[in-house]
Amino acid sequence: MKFKPNEQVIKVGNGTLLLDNKKVCIKIIVTNQDRIYLKDSGVYDIELDGIKEITYFDKNCFNRNGVHVITENNEIRFLIKKRKEWEKLFSKLY
Repeated sequence: MKFKPNEQVIKVGNGTLLLDNKKVCIKIIVTNQDRIYLKDSGVYDIELDGIKEITYFDKNCFNRNGVHVITENNEIRFLIKKRKEWEKLFSKLY
């Protein structure tokens, strides 16, 4: 994963990427250039750029930490711990 020139990390956290029937442990990285990076061991490294919409969902009544990101090219769903702390940051990305 390569950052763009002058790109700096604002926040990093742990999460779970939801792909079809798979759950992949990832690091969620938000940068100052309105990008979200989802990074694991290299197989599922994803750069979310050109974000159109971010919505939230609850996996169940005890697990209220789902994030659904729609970009120009992708739709990605992931779970993130302490989602409330991330919501303000995510709202500035689009």
